[in-house]
Amino acid sequence: MGVTYLAIDGERVSKEWHSVLIDMRKDVSFNVNEGKRTMARQWYFWRLYRSGRGNVAAYPSPIAPHIRVGRIDHAIDFSNDGPVFAWLSAKGLKPIRTVRGESWHIEILAKQLRAYYKLHGSGGDSPILKMGNKGPSVIRLKKLLYSKGIMNFSGEKNNNRYAPYFGKYTKLAVQRFQRANNLTADGIVGSTTWRALRK
Repeated sequence: MGVTYLAIDGERVSKEWHSVLIDMRKDVSFNVNEGKRTMARQWYFWRLYRSGRGNVAAYPSPIAPHIRVGRIDHAIDFSNDGPVFAWLSAKGLKPIRTVRGESWHIEILAKQLRAYYKLHGSGGDSPILKMGNKGPSVIRLKKLLYSKGIMNFSGEKNNNRYAPYFGKYTKLAVQRFQRANNLTADGIVGSTTWRALRK
């Protein structure tokens, strides 16, 4: 299975990283200065480094941090890296700085990126959901509700709690969440409810 790349700030990043970045942008001002690199771009940075005119750069290879062929956990270079690192840490993503002297160079392990994506989805995918809807967005909604402590919303205790159907128990769960967060408790999941769920 291949890796899907999406654009942000003119750079390519894995869809899993993209999900994190879209969510983070709601709270932190930052720019992605370097995302997934091509081998040609890595050679360019390597030559600059070797000539003494650039920052440290890994030797161009399929496993270099910004290249990592077939992997979702490529490195990203950020502006405003302090708040970025703090936000990632607060979300439990365990960011790591792997290049000494380059605080802007941040990596996250693939398993953490996958877990975040599984829970939060594409970040920008926020369809309006209401009773009767079906599909992956409903599963994502239920996982977010569960992560916020709203349980037993399937009507069957914990059995099949992530069924892709928005029924009456899901509506009741959404209303409980909305009331707890001072939102209009209409049981309809619009952009305001999605935003509260993703905090």
